[in-house]
Amino acid sequence: MDKNSITGSEESSSGQQHPNPREIIRICSSRLKINPKRYDLLACRASARLQLGDTQGALRDLNKTLIIKPDFISALNNRGLIKFAMRDYHGALDDFNAAYSLDSELKEVIYNRANALRELDMFEEAIDNYTKAIYLCPTMKLAYFSRGLAKAEMGNPEAALDDFNMAIDLDKSCARAYYERGQVKYKLDDPRGAIIDYNSALRVDPKFTDVYAGRGLAKIRVCEYKEAAEDFTHAIAVQPDCADNYCNRAVALFEQAEYDKALADCQKAIDLQPGYVAAWTNLGIIKNEIDLLADARVAFDRALELDPDYTLALYCSGLLYSELNDKVSACKDLRRAGQLGMKVAFDAIREIMAN
Repeated sequence: MDKNSITGSEESSSGQQHPNPREIIRICSSRLKINPKRYDLLACRASARLQLGDTQGALRDLNKTLIIKPDFISALNNRGLIKFAMRDYHGALDDFNAAYSLDSELKEVIYNRANALRELDMFEEAIDNYTKAIYLCPTMKLAYFSRGLAKAEMGNPEAALDDFNMAIDLDKSCARAYYERGQVKYKLDDPRGAIIDYNSALRVDPKFTDVYAGRGLAKIRVCEYKEAAEDFTHAIAVQPDCADNYCNRAVALFEQAEYDKALADCQKAIDLQPGYVAAWTNLGIIKNEIDLLADARVAFDRALELDPDYTLALYCSGLLYSELNDKVSACKDLRRAGQLGMKVAFDAIREIMAN
C-alpha cells in the first residue's frame, strides 16, 4: 500500500529547487491527459492545489485518487485534513478511520483522528488516540498540547496542566501552550501563575492578542485593576465587537471608582449583546453604587428576567430591596441566591431580620 503521495518541496537534498505549485499542476495535468488513472499524479496535483489555496480543486483530485485506489493512506489522511479545515468533522473522522484501518501505527493519522474526535466532543476517545500517538512518538509536542485541551474541555484542569507542562518542556516557543496553561491555572485559582504564563505567551509572540482578555481577568483577581483595564483596552482594539471585553473592563473601571466609564462600557456590552445577563447585573451594581436606585432596580429586574437563577443578580437584587425597605422581596431573592450556592446570602438574610 502507498503511504506517501508525490509532493513538491521547497528544495531537494541536492539543493536543487523543485517546480513551484503552478508548475507542478501543469506537469501533472499534462501527464494525466495521457493516463488519467495515475492516482499518484492526482494526489500530487491535489497537494499543489492546496499550496495555492484551491481547497475544492484539491478535494476533487483526492476524491478521484481514492476512486482509483481506495487504500491510498496518504490521500485518505489529506482528504480528512481538508474536511477538518472545512469543519466537516464527521467526514474527516470517516477518512481518518479508513486510513487507520489500513495502518494503525501511523502517528499522524492517529493524531488527526484524535483532533476530529475532540471537535465532536468525544473527549475520552480523543484522549485515548492522543495517548497512542504519544506512545508511538514520545516527543510529539502537539499531541501533548491537544490532549491537554481535551482534558481541559472535559473538566479535568489538573490533568490538562501536566500535558501543557510537557508541551512547553518540548517546545518553549509555543505561545499558545503558555496561553492555555495560563487558562488552566486561572481555573485552578492560581491567577498569579496564570499572569506569568500570559506574559510568556506575549514574550514569545507579541501578536498573540488573545492573551490580553485572559490576563485582564487574572489581574482583576489579584486586584491590579488599572493594568486589567489596560489589557481589556488592548483586547477591545483587536475585537471591538466582543461584548465580554467591555463588560470585564467595566468591572476594572468600577473598582477604580471610574463610574461613568464603567457605565459606558456596560451599556456598550448590552448594545452589542442585549441578552447579556452579566452586563445587566454589572450595570445594576454601578447604578446602585452611585445611588441611582430606581435605575439599578430596572437593571437587576432585566437580568433576572433573562436568567431567574443568575446568582449574583439575585444577591444584589436582594440587597437593593433591603435598601428600599422591602424585606419580603429582599429575603426571597437572597434565599434563592443562597440555595444556588452563595452562602453569604443567608448571612444577609439574618442581618435583615435582626433589624
